[in-house]
Amino acid sequence: MQALFKSMSDSIRLSLITKTILLILSNIFILRPLEVEGEVLWFFFLFLVFIIEQQGQLKTHIKYMLVFLLLQGVFLMTGHFSNSLVLRILGIVCYIILKFYPCLYVARTMISNLKVDEAYYSFKMLRINQNYIIPFLIFARMLPIANAERKEIVFQLKMRNGKLKLKDLP
Repeated sequence: MQALFKSMSDSIRLSLITKTILLILSNIFILRPLEVEGEVLWFFFLFLVFIIEQQGQLKTHIKYMLVFLLLQGVFLMTGHFSNSLVLRILGIVCYIILKFYPCLYVARTMISNLKVDEAYYSFKMLRINQNYIIPFLIFARMLPIANAERKEIVFQLKMRNGKLKLKDLP
Protein backbone atom coordinates (compact mmCIF):
# COMPACT_ATOMS: atom_id res chain seq x y z
CA MET A 1 0.00 0.00 0.00
CA GLN A 2 2.88 2.33 0.71
CA ALA A 3 4.12 1.87 -2.86
CA LEU A 4 0.84 3.26 -4.19
CA PHE A 5 0.52 6.27 -1.89
CA LYS A 6 3.03 8.61 -0.35
CA SER A 7 1.62 10.45 2.63
CA MET A 8 2.26 14.12 3.10
CA SER A 9 1.44 16.25 6.12
CA ASP A 10 -1.84 17.65 4.76
CA SER A 11 -2.85 15.51 1.77
CA ILE A 12 -2.39 12.22 -0.04
CA ARG A 13 0.10 12.02 -2.88
CA LEU A 14 0.06 9.25 -5.46
CA SER A 15 3.30 7.52 -6.28
CA LEU A 16 4.58 7.53 -9.83
CA ILE A 17 3.75 3.82 -10.12
CA THR A 18 0.07 4.56 -9.51
CA LYS A 19 0.10 7.41 -12.01
CA THR A 20 1.80 5.14 -14.54
CA ILE A 21 -0.92 2.52 -14.04
CA LEU A 22 -3.58 5.21 -14.59
CA LEU A 23 -1.77 6.30 -17.76
CA ILE A 24 -1.65 2.72 -19.05
CA LEU A 25 -5.35 2.25 -18.32
CA SER A 26 -6.14 5.50 -20.11
CA ASN A 27 -4.18 4.27 -23.12
CA ILE A 28 -6.11 1.00 -23.08
CA PHE A 29 -9.38 2.97 -23.10
CA ILE A 30 -8.32 4.57 -26.39
CA LEU A 31 -8.79 1.20 -28.06
CA ARG A 32 -12.36 0.75 -26.82
CA PRO A 33 -15.36 1.91 -28.84
CA LEU A 34 -16.65 5.23 -27.56
CA GLU A 35 -19.37 4.88 -24.96
CA VAL A 36 -20.25 8.30 -23.64
CA GLU A 37 -21.12 7.14 -20.13
CA GLY A 38 -17.93 5.11 -19.77
CA GLU A 39 -15.71 7.91 -21.06
CA VAL A 40 -17.31 10.47 -18.76
CA LEU A 41 -17.10 8.16 -15.74
CA TRP A 42 -13.42 7.35 -16.41
CA PHE A 43 -12.48 11.00 -16.82
CA PHE A 44 -14.53 11.96 -13.75
CA PHE A 45 -12.66 9.27 -11.76
CA LEU A 46 -9.30 10.68 -12.93
CA PHE A 47 -10.53 14.18 -12.14
CA LEU A 48 -11.44 13.23 -8.56
CA VAL A 49 -8.17 11.36 -8.01
CA PHE A 50 -6.08 14.33 -9.09
CA ILE A 51 -8.28 16.84 -7.22
CA ILE A 52 -7.71 14.89 -4.01
CA GLU A 53 -3.98 14.63 -4.70
CA GLN A 54 -3.29 18.17 -5.88
CA GLN A 55 -5.57 20.36 -3.82
CA GLY A 56 -3.72 23.56 -4.69
CA GLN A 57 -4.40 23.23 -8.43
CA LEU A 58 -8.20 23.11 -8.31
CA LYS A 59 -8.70 25.75 -11.04
CA THR A 60 -6.50 23.87 -13.50
CA HIS A 61 -8.35 20.60 -13.00
CA ILE A 62 -11.75 22.29 -13.25
CA LYS A 63 -10.63 23.87 -16.52
CA TYR A 64 -9.69 20.45 -17.90
CA MET A 65 -13.03 19.00 -16.78
CA LEU A 66 -14.99 21.83 -18.42
CA VAL A 67 -13.11 21.39 -21.70
CA PHE A 68 -13.82 17.66 -21.58
CA LEU A 69 -17.54 18.22 -20.95
CA LEU A 70 -17.68 20.83 -23.73
CA LEU A 71 -16.08 18.37 -26.16
CA GLN A 72 -18.57 15.69 -25.08
CA GLY A 73 -21.44 18.10 -25.65
CA VAL A 74 -20.20 19.09 -29.10
CA PHE A 75 -19.69 15.44 -30.03
CA LEU A 76 -23.21 14.51 -28.90
CA MET A 77 -24.76 17.50 -30.69
CA THR A 78 -22.99 16.76 -33.97
CA GLY A 79 -24.34 13.21 -33.89
CA HIS A 80 -27.89 14.52 -34.22
CA PHE A 81 -27.08 16.75 -37.19
CA SER A 82 -25.22 14.27 -39.36
CA ASN A 83 -26.61 15.67 -42.65
CA SER A 84 -24.00 18.43 -42.82
CA LEU A 85 -20.43 17.57 -43.86
CA VAL A 86 -18.98 20.31 -41.64
CA LEU A 87 -20.77 18.94 -38.58
CA ARG A 88 -19.61 15.41 -39.40
CA ILE A 89 -16.00 16.61 -39.60
CA LEU A 90 -16.43 18.52 -36.32
CA GLY A 91 -17.82 15.35 -34.73
CA ILE A 92 -14.87 13.29 -35.96
CA VAL A 93 -12.37 15.84 -34.63
CA CYS A 94 -14.17 15.87 -31.25
CA TYR A 95 -14.16 12.05 -31.24
CA ILE A 96 -10.38 11.92 -31.78
CA ILE A 97 -9.70 14.55 -29.12
CA LEU A 98 -12.01 12.80 -26.65
CA LYS A 99 -10.19 9.51 -27.14
CA PHE A 100 -6.78 11.02 -26.31
CA TYR A 101 -7.88 13.62 -23.74
CA PRO A 102 -7.69 11.37 -20.61
CA CYS A 103 -4.18 10.22 -21.61
CA LEU A 104 -3.03 13.79 -22.06
CA TYR A 105 -4.63 14.75 -18.74
CA VAL A 106 -2.84 11.99 -16.82
CA ALA A 107 0.47 12.65 -18.60
CA ARG A 108 0.24 16.37 -17.88
CA THR A 109 -0.34 15.80 -14.18
CA MET A 110 2.47 13.24 -14.07
CA ILE A 111 5.00 15.59 -15.64
CA SER A 112 3.86 18.74 -13.82
CA ASN A 113 5.11 17.55 -10.45
CA LEU A 114 7.70 14.95 -11.40
CA LYS A 115 10.60 14.45 -9.04
CA VAL A 116 13.51 12.85 -10.84
CA ASP A 117 14.80 10.73 -7.94
CA GLU A 118 11.33 9.44 -7.09
CA ALA A 119 10.64 8.68 -10.75
CA TYR A 120 13.95 6.89 -11.17
CA TYR A 121 13.35 4.56 -8.22
CA SER A 122 9.70 4.01 -9.19
CA PHE A 123 10.72 2.92 -12.67
CA LYS A 124 13.44 0.74 -11.15
CA MET A 125 10.74 -0.94 -9.01
CA LEU A 126 8.80 -1.62 -12.22
CA ARG A 127 11.99 -3.28 -13.56
CA ILE A 128 12.32 -0.92 -16.51
CA ASN A 129 15.76 -0.89 -18.11
CA GLN A 130 17.98 2.06 -17.21
CA ASN A 131 18.57 2.70 -20.92
CA TYR A 132 14.92 3.79 -21.15
CA ILE A 133 14.57 5.52 -17.77
CA ILE A 134 17.27 8.17 -18.15
CA PRO A 135 16.21 9.50 -21.59
CA PHE A 136 12.58 9.58 -20.45
CA LEU A 137 13.46 11.55 -17.31
CA ILE A 138 15.57 14.01 -19.29
CA PHE A 139 12.71 14.50 -21.75
CA ALA A 140 10.13 14.81 -18.96
CA ARG A 141 12.20 17.48 -17.17
CA MET A 142 12.73 19.35 -20.44
CA LEU A 143 8.98 19.82 -21.14
CA PRO A 144 8.19 22.24 -18.26
CA ILE A 145 11.39 24.19 -18.97
CA ALA A 146 10.57 24.49 -22.67
CA ASN A 147 7.02 25.58 -21.83
CA ALA A 148 8.29 28.26 -19.43
CA GLU A 149 10.73 29.50 -22.07
CA ARG A 150 7.95 29.65 -24.68
CA LYS A 151 5.74 31.64 -22.30
CA GLU A 152 8.60 34.05 -21.61
CA ILE A 153 9.23 34.56 -25.34
CA VAL A 154 5.53 35.22 -25.98
CA PHE A 155 5.41 37.65 -23.04
CA GLN A 156 8.47 39.55 -24.29
CA LEU A 157 6.99 39.73 -27.79
CA LYS A 158 3.73 41.10 -26.39
CA MET A 159 5.68 43.77 -24.53
CA ARG A 160 7.23 44.84 -27.85
CA ASN A 161 3.94 44.51 -29.80
CA GLY A 162 5.28 41.57 -31.78
CA LYS A 163 3.74 38.25 -32.69
CA LEU A 164 5.21 34.78 -32.78
CA LYS A 165 4.87 33.34 -36.29
CA LEU A 166 5.98 29.93 -37.52
CA LYS A 167 7.68 31.38 -40.58
CA ASP A 168 9.92 33.52 -38.34
CA LEU A 169 11.28 30.47 -36.50
CA PRO A 170 14.61 29.04 -37.72
